[in-house]
Amino acid sequence: MLIEREIRWDDNQAYIRLIREVMQDCQQAKAEVARARGTSYDPRSEEITDEEILKLETGTTLEAFDGARYTEIKTVSALDRSRWGPGPDESCRPVAKYSKSVAIHPDACSVIEIQYDLDHGGGTRTEQKAACTPQAPTSDPAAINGERMAIDGTALFCRWSGPAGTLGRSCLLEPWLSYPGTDRSLTVAMQQAAPAAAVAAIQSAQQAVQASEHPIRVEVGKPLPAGIFDVPADARQFTAASGGAN
Repeated sequence: MLIEREIRWDDNQAYIRLIREVMQDCQQAKAEVARARGTSYDPRSEEITDEEILKLETGTTLEAFDGARYTEIKTVSALDRSRWGPGPDESCRPVAKYSKSVAIHPDACSVIEIQYDLDHGGGTRTEQKAACTPQAPTSDPAAINGERMAIDGTALFCRWSGPAGTLGRSCLLEPWLSYPGTDRSLTVAMQQAAPAAAVAAIQSAQQAVQASEHPIRVEVGKPLPAGIFDVPADARQFTAASGGAN
């Protein structure tokens, strides 16, 4: 089985408004500093499109399952707040920093964790053996009491773990819910929505930072990508450190 999810903002326009409001405050502060110093500042030099704003904070998670073997690949873009501001070494135009991690379980008792340094190149690799953990019981179908959802582009369905509005609910692939013989949930989608705040201003800010994970690929019974359970070629050069018993 293979499941790939993508993080998306629940309300794109609310998030865009939030970023642009912060940018406007930053540009006003930067213009005041420039006037005090007798220099010029043109906010048009730090323009950004709505499409670029929506790419500032996002990510994907890919999970591959095959017997005891399991791989998880995460790619994330996050707002780089260290360089966002009106200071001399800062910019009012927000930029993202990127990260990628890979966790490979070649068998039930081993794990290889890889962390890429996408800003400077290289990365780290940690290998653990004899890292067996007790197997948890599979998900109880009776406890999965949310609505059923069709998975776009497939004939498959998932069921939400709780009713709409439940904080942090997930949609698990039917009919399995968990990968057979393991304790790994087959999570197709996730919603992190919190109950709406009573104060309108707080509710607006709350909506701007809520995101959900949506399925972009769900495959059952199809060949998995070649080498998905192997250390990627670009990470074989990373120095391997032992993280557990050998």
